[in-house]
Amino acid sequence: MTYYTHWDELYRARASALQDSDWTQGADSPLSDEKKAEWAAYRQALRDISLRWSPSVNKRDVNPYDTPNLFPQQPQ
Repeated sequence: MTYYTHWDELYRARASALQDSDWTQGADSPLSDEKKAEWAAYRQALRDISLRWSPSVNKRDVNPYDTPNLFPQQPQ
């Protein structure tokens, strides 16, 4: 079994989470500056998911979902 499909799913889920939280960073967002900062940190953590593996990781043999706490906790 190869894990290419899992990697594709991971990147799609990350892109979806980023898109779903775009509204938190707009100038017209109803969030306080403190909450905007929490969401900005969350969004950066999403972008940094791929940094958990070296660029030379063999995506055929490595299941990204074996990584503990893969996705950051979304702010409330």
